[in-house]
Amino acid sequence: MLKVSIAPDGKEYPLPSEEDAQKEREILKQITAEQKALGRKIVAVQGLGFVGCVMATVVADATDKDGNPLYFVHGHQRASQRSYWKVPVINSGIPPVNSSDPEVPAIFHRTVVEKKKFSGYQRRKCLWFGRYCSCRYSAGCNETRFWRCRKRLL
Repeated sequence: MLKVSIAPDGKEYPLPSEEDAQKEREILKQITAEQKALGRKIVAVQGLGFVGCVMATVVADATDKDGNPLYFVHGHQRASQRSYWKVPVINSGIPPVNSSDPEVPAIFHRTVVEKKKFSGYQRRKCLWFGRYCSCRYSAGCNETRFWRCRKRLL
C-alpha cells in the first residue's frame, strides 16, 4: 500500500522513500554551499504551519539597504501522512495556509519561485545546515525560539 499525505484540497502526495531522502540530502548540501558562496546566511525553520511558513518567507524576503538578499531559508516539515503535503505545496510557491492578508500568497511566490530563497524539506537534517534556527515547541505555552543551530543541535 502506497502511503500518501493528503492536502486539504484532496490532492495526494506520496510520502518520500529512503532513496528520496538521500537525494534530498544531496540537494540540501548543494543549495547550502551555493547560497553561502553568495554571502547569504542560512536559516532553518522547523514546522511549516501558519507561523513557521509565513515567518520563513518573511526572513527569506529580507534584504540589506542596497536590496541584496540576506538569507536563504530551509524549512522542515516531517514526512507524516498528516502534514507532508506542505513540502511540495510550498516548493510550488503556494502557501499551505489561508490568510486574510493578500501579501501572504505574493511573498510565497516571490521567495520560492522568483528569488528562490526558501525551500521546504522533509529531512530534519536540513536544520543542521542552518546558521540560525527557529523552532516552535510546547512547554506549557507556545513559544518560538530563534538560536544558533550549531550550538543547539550538534
